[in-house]
Amino acid sequence: MSDAQPEPRASLSALPCESLELVQLRAELASERTQAELRARIFRLLSHEFRTPLTVILSSTELLQTYGERWDTFKRNGHLTKIAHSVELLSALLDDVLLFNKIQAGVLEAVGAPPVQPMQGFLQSLIEDISDDSQARRVHLECPPIDFALDTELLSPALRNLLHNALHYTKGGIELRAWRQDGSLWLQVDDEGPGFSEEERLRLFEPFFRGVSAQGIPGTGLGLAVVQSCVRLLGGEVRCRPHSPCGSTFQLQFEDRT
Repeated sequence: MSDAQPEPRASLSALPCESLELVQLRAELASERTQAELRARIFRLLSHEFRTPLTVILSSTELLQTYGERWDTFKRNGHLTKIAHSVELLSALLDDVLLFNKIQAGVLEAVGAPPVQPMQGFLQSLIEDISDDSQARRVHLECPPIDFALDTELLSPALRNLLHNALHYTKGGIELRAWRQDGSLWLQVDDEGPGFSEEERLRLFEPFFRGVSAQGIPGTGLGLAVVQSCVRLLGGEVRCRPHSPCGSTFQLQFEDRT
């Protein structure tokens, strides 16, 4: 009979530790891969979406340089308006991407004790900041004299994206409402646009998702994902439902902290 001793077996107590390390390593690698794929997708998106407004800016600039002195004021202003709108579009695209990146990186968080301020003045300033005079006239603001205490660095981009979408996709009127009810602060945006199918509504807040009505219109597909992320960081909820007789209604609900 052989005197050879059996090989010592690995301690069972060490296996869970090794397994946990491997699981953590795989999770980190998967996260890095996901982040790399996300960055690549954003770069592809920007390179595509930037082409149209940049082309408009370049062509209008060249036409103004060549024919500007011969054109009347109306025609010159038309091309200057095209340039201004294209710059605004580029700025909005960049704002969405930068904010989305901050959200993904987890570097955004709500201010613990924001100051109390009048809601009506805040909403009126927001409307004026994101729209020209003709667009601003399409937004009907309904807001009683109430105060609120929410971080405007997160609330502003959420409402800005909702209003931008409403102005962008509908020619009709838009309603922006604010009210208090049952211990909650409510904000609501109603538009008369094409609306969304039930299937689309289930995916509205996914990054990069764009509905049928958005095809062919410049955009990143990040706006509503930004809205949901900002609202949740504020401890609130966002919902979308059809608006009668057509269009969409977006509701934001927050705990009333005033």
